Amino acid sequence: MFIINNWYKSKPLIGMIGCPPLPGSGAYTGMEREKYIDCVLQEARTLQEGGFDGMMLQNIGDLPVSKEASAETIAWMSSLGALIRSEVNIPFGISLLEDDPEPILAVAHAVGAQFVRLKVYVGAMVGPDGIVEGVAARVQRYRRALMAQHITVFADVFDRTRMPLGNFTLEEMAHEAVWFGKAEGLVITGRNLLQSFEFHERVKTVTDVPIWIGGGVDVDNIEQVMEKTDGMIIGTSIKKGGKLLEMIDLERVKRLADLKRKFSV
Repeated sequence: MFIINNWYKSKPLIGMIGCPPLPGSGAYTGMEREKYIDCVLQEARTLQEGGFDGMMLQNIGDLPVSKEASAETIAWMSSLGALIRSEVNIPFGISLLEDDPEPILAVAHAVGAQFVRLKVYVGAMVGPDGIVEGVAARVQRYRRALMAQHITVFADVFDRTRMPLGNFTLEEMAHEAVWFGKAEGLVITGRNLLQSFEFHERVKTVTDVPIWIGGGVDVDNIEQVMEKTDGMIIGTSIKKGGKLLEMIDLERVKRLADLKRKFSV
């Protein structure tokens, strides 16, 4: 299992590679294949050159999305993911905006990714796309069917883009994600960084799996984050102008990576 090695103990910086709107999405603009390839490979190379510890590919440009991934999304994410894996040698993960575990795992398995991120893993949540139910059982069954236990599952607890249904506490949901759902790691993302810190402290009381902060990390707070968390997934703050849908900025990546090394000493 990938998570058992020493990589996660280094409090990894994970950069999000965001695909422009893909064919099949409502936001698709008719971009040519070569431009998609140039975009994702440039971002992957930037993250590796800038000193990040890992990266994750997501179809961030496809909003709004349905609950199920389209055939086009699966095909394009597989094609682009395979190209990235052929170009870089740092750990690589897959995430889809759709809460659709079989396509996420299928893409990860096909491209040789080491980890996946699932947004609604246990329980149920309501958001702009309606009610979304936990997928833990589907994940574990499909991962077994693929013989893909080497792909590490990171599960979000209380995804900040939705509201939880029912009376489960944060601690109960975190416990169930690990005990019931067999997740090897958790992702915490509050409405702001202070809430993420609060959530992180609470979740640590019920599990000893790695816990990553899923958003809000920048050059001004990375020292605080590193004191509290086991890893960081970073999207907006490494983009040009700090805008999520822009390209990754090499100088922003280097600054964060340099600060991480400085505070790791």
